[in-house]
Amino acid sequence: MTITYSESSQKANLKKRWDRDDVSMKIIDFQTHKEKLSQREFAKDNGVPRTTLQNWLNRMNRIDADPSMVSFFESPAGVKFLHILIQALHFGG
Repeated sequence: MTITYSESSQKANLKKRWDRDDVSMKIIDFQTHKEKLSQREFAKDNGVPRTTLQNWLNRMNRIDADPSMVSFFESPAGVKFLHILIQALHFGG
């Protein structure tokens, strides 16, 4: 059976969209538990598809910046800072 474009786009729209705060917390949780749990086990325990977890980790590893900056901006505090900065730039003028 062939899937139509309409069916494919409807299915894509049903996929969960992860909040950046949740993503950053899940990445930190995985990194603190990766000695004990495989990606598969962590993903299953946390209700995250393994491929989604892999995508998050790969995206973070591809960032071409100082590792301490990446760690900060991928943390909940860094995500919050970026939201505040963007709002200030957007509304501040």
